[in-house]
Amino acid sequence: MIAEVRSAFRVDASKRIAEILEAIDRADIALLVRSAHTLRGICLTIGAEPLASTALAIEQAALAGDVEKAHDFIDPLIERSVRLFEALDRPEGKS
Repeated sequence: MIAEVRSAFRVDASKRIAEILEAIDRADIALLVRSAHTLRGICLTIGAEPLASTALAIEQAALAGDVEKAHDFIDPLIERSVRLFEALDRPEGKS
């Protein structure tokens, strides 16, 4: 069951991250707000606080209509998602 949750999270989070990058590229505020909000929610569900906080910062920038500020969070978004995905790939009990 844990493997299924990990897999579902990875698929959904990857989709939302791709949407965020696309939304920033297209300056699509509505998509950016929706995708960042959804990513934040799924991260909080599994306790992925660092990635959730990055998604929140992107969401807040988007709500303010500031795509440039949202763009500033791309590197932390990618870095934190990579670290999280690597952690999810580790066998249980390994740090």
